Amino acid sequence: MATEIPREKWTDFFADLSENRFGWETIVGVLPETVGDRFSVEGLPLDEIMFKPDAGKIEISLGQNPVRHESYKLADPVKVAFLDQGEDNVGVLEIEVRDGTKTLIELLNPVRASIGYTN
Repeated sequence: MATEIPREKWTDFFADLSENRFGWETIVGVLPETVGDRFSVEGLPLDEIMFKPDAGKIEISLGQNPVRHESYKLADPVKVAFLDQGEDNVGVLEIEVRDGTKTLIELLNPVRASIGYTN
């Protein structure tokens, strides 16, 4: 079961997550309420996730290579939950914004991140 992270802990939670899982391979999926499941990006390593309380948004940065880089800005986040799957410390981060859209970020084993990816 996923653990919901209280809003007042988002800044520290994302800082710790980004530091501890920097470079881990990711799969990012977007689940809009009306459209159904569609994946945005797969296989880029985690660079950083941060909460900007003054701007009311969460920023996600994937891939350090300028040619293979993606970033997302999620405005009006209302819920953050994390499912730590324990095995090899993989986990799934769920971020829900006010309109009901959910972004899922699956963090995979760091060993897999080095396969097929070069800076």
